[in-house]
Amino acid sequence: IPAMAINENINHASFITDGKTLYVGGSGPDNYTKIQDAIDDANDGDTVFVYNGTYYENIVINKSINLIGEDKNTTIIDGSGNKIGIHISGKWVNVSGFKVINCKADFHYEGAGIFLTYSYYSHISNNIIVDNTVDGIRLSHSYYNIISDNEILNNGGEGINIYLSKRNNFTNNYIENNYRGIFMNQGDYNYISNNVIKNCRAGGIQLSLSGHNTVIQNSIIKDDAGIYLYRSYNNDIIGNNILNNRVGVIFFAGEDNFFKNNNFIFNRLHAFFSHAYNNRWIRNYWNNWHLPLPKPIIGEAYFIPLIQFDWMPRLFPYGGEE
Repeated sequence: IPAMAINENINHASFITDGKTLYVGGSGPDNYTKIQDAIDDANDGDTVFVYNGTYYENIVINKSINLIGEDKNTTIIDGSGNKIGIHISGKWVNVSGFKVINCKADFHYEGAGIFLTYSYYSHISNNIIVDNTVDGIRLSHSYYNIISDNEILNNGGEGINIYLSKRNNFTNNYIENNYRGIFMNQGDYNYISNNVIKNCRAGGIQLSLSGHNTVIQNSIIKDDAGIYLYRSYNNDIIGNNILNNRVGVIFFAGEDNFFKNNNFIFNRLHAFFSHAYNNRWIRNYWNNWHLPLPKPIIGEAYFIPLIQFDWMPRLFPYGGEE
């Protein structure tokens, strides 16, 4: 992704501070007792500040406001077993400082702790989304949002689920013990960086039918497949630490993907491809390859073995140098 596109995402999704502040909880005489009541009374540009406590609510935000919790460990939104904890359909919405728990559905893709639909330029940061049976954070038809610095733990669905969404930035999230870490279906021009993804039983990062995304400087550890590409094209996979997975990278029917400066360390199988062509590998580190020669990468098509090469494999792990 061009640097201009990345900066555009960051510049657009910023906190709005030109309105009044409404307070929920605490001891103020005019404070609200329910978050939704304060949101309903807020106008575009306002801030709803929520004091510590547990709020048994299913929040809906369809206006441009800031929703700020006092402390992400003790300002809790309990979804009461319903499908969605916070549902955002507005533009320029900023949510931070909450723990979202107890959102449930028969199928994980029916809900999420935090669910963005048709949302633009929003920023979801510094939250804990934990112990839900649905996805942690889900985006559908959403653009130019930033999802950053969240802890997404022990959810039955995807840590982050991205559907038909473009030009979003997912950075500095800690994602552990979900079904998959990050799952993208038909998403383009998204930027996934500096996340830690661990112990996700169906895989770390999966791109399905997705193109022109950048996956850079993530640590993907002890997942089923570290990175899985399905019918995805023109994606850049750069500078990731891919460690102790069953398979480091696996892809099916993808073309023109670029793998550079990744560290493949102690995976049971570092890489495999099927029906995938014109992918490029260069300057990756493979802990089981110690020769200053091209590293073969084995794949197949129609049960016929195929070989691609990392033409300049590193002999030592990549640490930021060119």
